[in-house]
Amino acid sequence: MLVSEPATMLTDYALALLSAFFAFSIFLRSSARKPWIWIAAFSLIGIAALAGGTAHGFRGPLGENWGLVWKITVFCIALGSALLIVAGIRSAIHPETPDRDARRLGHRWLKA
Repeated sequence: MLVSEPATMLTDYALALLSAFFAFSIFLRSSARKPWIWIAAFSLIGIAALAGGTAHGFRGPLGENWGLVWKITVFCIALGSALLIVAGIRSAIHPETPDRDARRLGHRWLKA
């Protein structure tokens, strides 16, 4: 089987593993109130990287299904990116800390 873009495929698969690690790590380390937005965002980015690696690496063998795999990739990138932005803004506005200075730092970061 011929792999069309092996370097891109491998980096996409590495990104998928890293995203899965981040999502799983956040899930395990968080308290009773889980940061679901972060977990969903990293999960979608991981799915996008997995689908993108498959689309880049196996364009020939996928044949007509390549378009569907690429649409899944683009959709997951868009939704995952939007969730990352929402999670970042939410974390800056409502940090999970009672410390007032930490909240001010989050607000300053968001304004910048």
